[in-house]
Amino acid sequence: MPDSQPDSAELARRLAARDASLWPEGNVSATRLGWLDVVAEERAAAADLTAWADGIRARYRLAVLFGMGGSSLAPETFRALFGGPLRVLDSTEPATVASALEAAVPDGIALVASKSGGTVEPNSMLAAWRDRVPDPERVVAITDPGTELDTRATEAHFARVFRNRPDIGGRYSALSDFGLVPAALLGVDLAALLDFDDTDLEPGVRLGVYLAAEQAAGRDKLTVQFSSPLLARFGLWIEQLVAESTGKNGTGIIPIAGEAVGAPEVYDDDRTFVFVSLPGASDPAIDALEAAGFPILRQELASPSAVGELMFRWEVAIAIVGSQLGIDPFNEPDVAVAKAATQKLLVDWPGVPPAATTAEVRGWLDANVHRRDYVAIQAFLPEDDLIANALAELQRVIRNRHRVAVSRGFGPRFLHSTGQLHKGGPNTVVALQLVAGPSAGADQPDVEIPGEPFTFGRLIAAQALGDFDTLESRGRRVMRVDLGDDPAVAIALLAAALSR
Repeated sequence: MPDSQPDSAELARRLAARDASLWPEGNVSATRLGWLDVVAEERAAAADLTAWADGIRARYRLAVLFGMGGSSLAPETFRALFGGPLRVLDSTEPATVASALEAAVPDGIALVASKSGGTVEPNSMLAAWRDRVPDPERVVAITDPGTELDTRATEAHFARVFRNRPDIGGRYSALSDFGLVPAALLGVDLAALLDFDDTDLEPGVRLGVYLAAEQAAGRDKLTVQFSSPLLARFGLWIEQLVAESTGKNGTGIIPIAGEAVGAPEVYDDDRTFVFVSLPGASDPAIDALEAAGFPILRQELASPSAVGELMFRWEVAIAIVGSQLGIDPFNEPDVAVAKAATQKLLVDWPGVPPAATTAEVRGWLDANVHRRDYVAIQAFLPEDDLIANALAELQRVIRNRHRVAVSRGFGPRFLHSTGQLHKGGPNTVVALQLVAGPSAGADQPDVEIPGEPFTFGRLIAAQALGDFDTLESRGRRVMRVDLGDDPAVAIALLAAALSR
């Protein structure tokens, strides 16, 4: 980070000119800047896309989206914010997969989204769907031109194939077909969502300069808070954009989304806060942090549709953060390592390795968590309300006990998001991997994957173990904990033990 304040107007001019010298030599920006152009293209196509989506919504009660990371987090943000007949499946946990399929099979349509066309999770979901619903008219695909998924969808005569611009990375794809096709199926007003000046890059540039300056000052734990639960899923989208773009080469910004706001004394001086709100909303806890001297950046959405402009602003910002940190924000050099480890385990499963019990967690955390670290709770579990609420309490308790930032993510979703940061970012992560049932290798009701020698249960077990092995090989502090037969109760008991 340079000592002098960067010239935001000059940075905006260079970004608009697609100046590859903004980032280190060898960067992949030449094939990753299509998101700067796609808003105008999608604005022109919005009426046709809306008309098509209205026809689909008239015929089908529910759309279920098969996707991971950049293919699922923007649609999930729109679903949470606007509501509508869409269910996002971005888990390989067997009960979760079975529930999503059962909900859509009677009178729903499947939407499979994969930039590469070869991602194991959506392809496995699609195989399970087509085994139940062979009719190709009940499948829509979103992918890059010429991928394996494009070929398969075309040959099988899927209802429609959306071929996205190939020069857009997954985490920058929210305002491309990957985000807007699901948004249209939700009934979102696309014209309103895209009603902003996408040629004005300076607001995003200023945000990026600010975030990079905060990181350089030691405030690398970017804590995003929201005024409304409707906005909370937006945090997952920001989390992926920030973590996967900046967490590499031993540096990065560590996003914390979904953490309950605490009193000033539970935070160290490594925090910077962003408070995203709807008009007129306030939060006394945020005001207390600001009064205590913590930096608070406030972003107000004039309406829910303004999330489109804010997404674009964050995309610009994180591209600029990369230039200020001297990293390539468009690659993900460490994601493939865990994927390869998973694939190896699927071919040659070694059996269930020993795991710690909850009784061992307190001592391990006390011995391993140090000032300015962050704890990453990695839950390869069903994302039901009981478990989600128990994890939120565990997150709060660990933060208060150790006075460190704590993130939490469901696996395998986080592998396509914060997973890059855990492996390639600063070695300040203390990873607590929580497994139970299928992810722990237990024999439980499972879901077959037609055409594959493994099931969804084996897939999530391999993903958990593959990530654990990769973290260990990178010298990260990681503990694998088997929660047993009732994970929600086990997590609640663990949180109670840690609070004493």
